[in-house]
Amino acid sequence: MISCSMKPNEMKHLTALLALVVTIAAGAQSDCGLDYDGNGDGAVNIEDVLGVLSEFSEVCEPPFSCGDSVLFDEYAYQTV
Repeated sequence: MISCSMKPNEMKHLTALLALVVTIAAGAQSDCGLDYDGNGDGAVNIEDVLGVLSEFSEVCEPPFSCGDSVLFDEYAYQTV
């Protein structure tokens, strides 16, 4: 008969190690983090490059709200 006698402190360390291994293994299954994969096919290819180029030099304007000033001809007009 094989007997396995572990102390409670050793069991805590083993449990923590197993939890860490499971967490790392689960993280390895996630998305590989391709920032420029615009079409979501899992690869950065020419379609993704063309997608980035189509938005090149575009500026995202902040939303307008009443009371903001509007710049026109180098003069700031106050809105109501």
